[in-house]
Amino acid sequence: MSLPCHWSLRYFRDKALATSYACLHPGSPWLTRRAVRALNARLEPSMAGFEWGAGRSTIWIARRLARLVSIEHSPEWHARVARMLERSGATNVALRLTLPDPDAYVAPILETPDAALDIVLVDGISVLRDRCVLAAIPKLKPGGMLVLDDAQRYLPRFSRSPEAIGPNADPPTLHWASVAAALNAWPLVWTSDGVKDTAIWTKP
Repeated sequence: MSLPCHWSLRYFRDKALATSYACLHPGSPWLTRRAVRALNARLEPSMAGFEWGAGRSTIWIARRLARLVSIEHSPEWHARVARMLERSGATNVALRLTLPDPDAYVAPILETPDAALDIVLVDGISVLRDRCVLAAIPKLKPGGMLVLDDAQRYLPRFSRSPEAIGPNADPPTLHWASVAAALNAWPLVWTSDGVKDTAIWTKP
């Protein structure tokens, strides 16, 4: 039986470090350690945020913002996060359940005025993340942050994380090609822990 190509001693070390960090920081988002530190340094209590893919990030981000809209497509996970929010006492989160089709999943951010958000986190349904990013771009303020988790899967970049498409590859969809063109001039912090990559762009 052949092993997945990313299985190596280095990958197991990276995986062990990422797992250890997650266990020692149970309240942190499932992003790279460096991305979590960068966001923690930049988020402020007056800010407004939006995310696709509810979970640990929802409570963590909500504690650092004035308000957050969180989109989730799984009824079971939506109910679980709702209970987590209730236990945490968070009252500044609009947790919304949507259908997992492109129109319904992307639509909630279109209700937001342009240039109104300080941070947008794109996680959630993998095949819809390109549409989510494109819809989020006009909704961010200048200086706002666009955060893409598992970025190695979607945009060309050298990375040793699994599923990385590599620096010389074409983006996997026409939408991702549009994303790459739209974000080309935005300041970028690309982080990787060898297991996953999290990219943070700042809108000029």
